[in-house]
Amino acid sequence: MAIIETGVFIFMIIFSFGFMIWAAIRSAGAMTNILRIVSIAMFFGLSLFITSGTGVAATQTETISTNLINPLNGAVVPVTDTVTSQAVLIPEGTEGAWMGYIFLGFAFVSMALMVQDQWRLTFN
Repeated sequence: MAIIETGVFIFMIIFSFGFMIWAAIRSAGAMTNILRIVSIAMFFGLSLFITSGTGVAATQTETISTNLINPLNGAVVPVTDTVTSQAVLIPEGTEGAWMGYIFLGFAFVSMALMVQDQWRLTFN
């Protein structure tokens, strides 16, 4: 399975909600529609990733270097160990799939707001 880094996930959430709120506050125009379309696409992308079983985790790789002394000849031997750890926000598989449906709902809300603005411009 695949994992999305937590930073990318949070970045996508912030921009999705930011564009949705910004477009709701601003009057309808070309830039508002572009922001709404970007917000819809990002929400659909988040929904697709999460419902397909992709996990969200922060991966940290740490390299530890130490020096050991060889007891036979007294030579210094450098030893390097690499340790990788993950802090899981949303687990892989179907355990976090319900969150994808929440993002899908926000995509539909953004689409409804866009249709409402177009309806208001057309008939008022």
